Amino acid sequence: MCMKHLLIALLLSSPALAQTTKTPIAIGCQSKTGDGVGTELCTAIRDGVATSPRYQEVDSSPNGFQLRVTTIAVSENHATAASVILTYDDYYISNLVQTCGSLQVGSCGRQLVSSFDEDITAFEKEVLATARASR
Repeated sequence: MCMKHLLIALLLSSPALAQTTKTPIAIGCQSKTGDGVGTELCTAIRDGVATSPRYQEVDSSPNGFQLRVTTIAVSENHATAASVILTYDDYYISNLVQTCGSLQVGSCGRQLVSSFDEDITAFEKEVLATARASR
């Protein structure tokens, strides 16, 4: 193998080059006044995205993915009810309503990140399949 090919192979196998670009996602999360559990859930969702190898939170993504979360206190503020809507540009992708107890905030946040990850993956596959079919 010539030196040029060896250098190219080494560069392409470099961990720095193996990283992929993260998908930007804007997160709008509102908790109604007095909903401490909801505020914690918003933080858990943001933390889940921050540690995700696939996503990066951005301030705005008008032509990309947007996650909108609204929470309200239930059970005398020992839990929160969350409405979650995922969109891409002007396309509705999914929504869910979930309750989360004060002792399960971290796991609820991780579950929501996992759920929208599955929805985004399915959406991307569908868009790719549609694009290939229209060629």
